[in-house]
Amino acid sequence: MAANPILAFNMKQKGILFLIGCLIFVSLKAYPGDKNKSAFSTYSLAADIHYGFVIPHHPEMWALTDGYFSSFEFSIIKQTNGRRAWQYQYRYPQIGLAYRYSNFGRSEFLGESHSLVSFIVFQIVSREKFKLGFKTGLGLGYMSKKFHRLENYKNLAIGSTLNAAISFELTSKIRLSKRLFLSAGISMNHISNGTVKTPNYGLNIPAIFGGITYKLNNQPVQFLKPDSIPDKKGKKNFRLMFWGASKQVDQNWSDKFLVYVVTGDYSNYYNNRSRYLIGFDLIYDESVKYVLGQEGTEITNDKETIKVGLNVGHEFVLEKLSLYFAIGAYVYAIDKPDGLIYDKIGINYAVTRHLMLGVTLKAHYAKADYLCIGIGINL
Repeated sequence: MAANPILAFNMKQKGILFLIGCLIFVSLKAYPGDKNKSAFSTYSLAADIHYGFVIPHHPEMWALTDGYFSSFEFSIIKQTNGRRAWQYQYRYPQIGLAYRYSNFGRSEFLGESHSLVSFIVFQIVSREKFKLGFKTGLGLGYMSKKFHRLENYKNLAIGSTLNAAISFELTSKIRLSKRLFLSAGISMNHISNGTVKTPNYGLNIPAIFGGITYKLNNQPVQFLKPDSIPDKKGKKNFRLMFWGASKQVDQNWSDKFLVYVVTGDYSNYYNNRSRYLIGFDLIYDESVKYVLGQEGTEITNDKETIKVGLNVGHEFVLEKLSLYFAIGAYVYAIDKPDGLIYDKIGINYAVTRHLMLGVTLKAHYAKADYLCIGIGINL
């Protein structure tokens, strides 16, 4: 007997509402309010509709969708109030959790996507009736359909059910009342597994969006100024990191290849909260030898396959946590990568003053190369 579509739709609605309720509960537990004030004074709920398309960065991508489609996003937002020094330094950014759903215009190859992303919104313009910000988020994405050699061979974009989800937005809000805001902007959403499982062209979805944001009560947020702010401007540092990853390649969808990376970054704070970086990457990728062998090039010394790259980057430092963006170029590579230029995006966490942990996604243009985890030291 076929499933009742109305019942299925209602169950999906209930699931979304249940998830939103869980997000509210988790957020309130993670960021409790002051004892003498409402716990809801800094919280808002948001609902947005994104209308976009999948960038066809490979010819095979054209077959995945029929064009433009909608995605739906529900968020829990917390307005920081300056209780921590970094919140004041970044002009009281917003943080939160977002759930995003799309069926890609009922694509028979991509199915449905569900993603849960934590995010931060840096304020660019902050006025009483208008706000403009840059939003960046990182989380997990679930795809109901992935590549299958027989049943879904056209889906070369996604090779795994569980993926990384990365989002960027230029977002604006217009105040309609004390508690209601109209939101609009442009967004870019990326879904891939970092070639942990191939094929993995990845999905890059630019979109325009609009929606509403509702503040949970009328009580104004009490913004604070810290008693002291660490003076970091001009502070220099050198960071040495060791990374590891596992990947597959388009030439072999069965075997896994290990990647070992050593990075070094010289950094300098140009203000108290952000710093620029200049660094190098030494990359030993087991798949290079395999791919060259398939092409008829014999490698007798594994050291020949080590790639050397130079990069420049920027890091937003939020106390122990930092967001890292960099662009680099190979100065030596025996193989022919997917381009001379590569980019990296990552999160680093300072366990102690000298010990660092990190997660980084390296890509060539819109195609992920590998997702790696690392440990390192600040010198």
